[in-house]
Amino acid sequence: MTQPYKLEVMYNQVAVPASTLSGTVFTAGQIPAGMRVKNVELYNSALGTSVTLSAGVTGSPTLFVNAGAAASAGKLAMTDTLAGNVGNRDEVNARNVILTTGGATTAASAQTVDVYVTLVPDYR
Repeated sequence: MTQPYKLEVMYNQVAVPASTLSGTVFTAGQIPAGMRVKNVELYNSALGTSVTLSAGVTGSPTLFVNAGAAASAGKLAMTDTLAGNVGNRDEVNARNVILTTGGATTAASAQTVDVYVTLVPDYR
């Protein structure tokens, strides 16, 4: 029998200042101790021509969401392939979720990224 668990969602809105350089890292929150990441979704405003966005942890900036186009408003989400990488508690437990810009400098006006991280208790 599978042990039931309660889903928790960590939410944060990350402010991306105007003309942010490619490669800038933003902290979106910390994964609580004893929790595993089940899913990550990013909802971005139009960040600018050729701008990409990824999500991960320090040392592995694309662990959750590979760099994807963020030039126009949209959603970037964790893929099934990446979901298999985050089952190891030691890899992500109590670490910061980071967003990294890439590709180009962001738009001339400030923008936002809404970050949703679905968490489950780690019963292992």
